[in-house]
Amino acid sequence: MKLLTTTGIIIFENDKPTLKETLFDAINSGIKNMDCINLSNQTLTGIDLSGISLNSAYFKGANITESNFQGCTFELADFTQSLFKNCNFSKTEFINPYLNSASFLNCGFRNAKIKSHIYSIQAEASIFTGCDMTGLKMSNAHFSRSDFGGVLMEQSVLDVVTF
Repeated sequence: MKLLTTTGIIIFENDKPTLKETLFDAINSGIKNMDCINLSNQTLTGIDLSGISLNSAYFKGANITESNFQGCTFELADFTQSLFKNCNFSKTEFINPYLNSASFLNCGFRNAKIKSHIYSIQAEASIFTGCDMTGLKMSNAHFSRSDFGGVLMEQSVLDVVTF
């Protein structure tokens, strides 16, 4: 199986039949940068991409559960219309993410950062239901028609954020 970028460049290739096995092999081979990886419309459970750079990653329409993204970097990553359920994003950095209609259900964002350096993050219809955002630092973001029901935000810092 091949790991492809959004532009069709092969990041990693092996003879394993599943995407999960291929991701595992890529990480075990020492790959720490999966920028522009295309995981759109993929259904994955139990993957661990901790500490990986996933800048400009494309998750549009993905369904990912019980997975670990602790300490990852997502700059300009596209989460549009994706679903993440019971995932760990602790200590992860989201820089200028695309979050329209993205759903994060019961995910952990402890000590994560969601920020924008260039323009205000404009997220419409995003869902963060039941997420633990303790210690989250979020800046320069506008969420319209979004759901933050049951979110824990103790000791979080929100700078120029509107809901």
